[in-house]
Amino acid sequence: MEIKTAKYSSFCFGVKKAVEAAERLLKKGGKDVFSIGDIIHNPSVVSALSSKGLKVCDGLNGLSKGTLIVRTHGLSPGIIDEAVSRGIKVADATCPLVKKSQGIVKALNKGKYHVIIVGNARHPEVEALKGFAEGGVTVIGKTKELEGCRFPSDKVGVIAQSTYGEDKYIEIVSGIMRCGFKEIKVYNTICSDTIKRQKAASELAKKVEVMLVVGGMMSSNTKLLADICRAAGVETHHIEGADQLDMRWFAAKEQVGIVGGASTPNYTIEEIIKKIKKGKVENRC
Repeated sequence: MEIKTAKYSSFCFGVKKAVEAAERLLKKGGKDVFSIGDIIHNPSVVSALSSKGLKVCDGLNGLSKGTLIVRTHGLSPGIIDEAVSRGIKVADATCPLVKKSQGIVKALNKGKYHVIIVGNARHPEVEALKGFAEGGVTVIGKTKELEGCRFPSDKVGVIAQSTYGEDKYIEIVSGIMRCGFKEIKVYNTICSDTIKRQKAASELAKKVEVMLVVGGMMSSNTKLLADICRAAGVETHHIEGADQLDMRWFAAKEQVGIVGGASTPNYTIEEIIKKIKKGKVENRC
């Protein structure tokens, strides 16, 4: 059996930056280090950081000291301002590309443009971005959601969730272009790593008999990778780690492909490969 791993299959630079920042804070012995929501969308990594002292909270209720590390998806400015007013230190681990999107939203809002965010309304990145537009935003996740839409301005600015699908974004932007606005500003805020990862997954899926997509079940970019692989017509399994492998998936298979989401550590990929190889050897014995 040949096991092929897609070129882009471990931490993206934004996730790597956030995890390293958290580890530095915890290594210094910082007490009461916490995040609001998971710092990244990977349960095993969050669990490892929690074992070192990171506390994952739902909000600021009852908190008046310590250090808030801002998750890689960002937080709304209102939450950060409230933390500072309570005397809580803030360590910003927001992905640099997400920070750029936040700046775009602020600039559009200042220029009296209505902001349209293309993405998942419940994704933490999108929830945070909404806080940077005082005039409110519209979130569009599917082209059909444009039907009957009413916008408060004939000037709009459009950005995408950084992990959104490139083809889907183009499709929705095309729909927005037909809505009759007097002025439209469109920004390509999809992470280049996301685009490269999606293309690598699609190409590999066409060369193998089964694909393993590795990453958190709550990870938007990982779920999209699984959709892309299934669209290529190959048997696809979305798993978080080696403990979820089923060796029956590889019966009579000669080509196995693996791609990891942006929050998937390299050691998880290595553990999966090791277990597959061990299982195949045991099956031959």
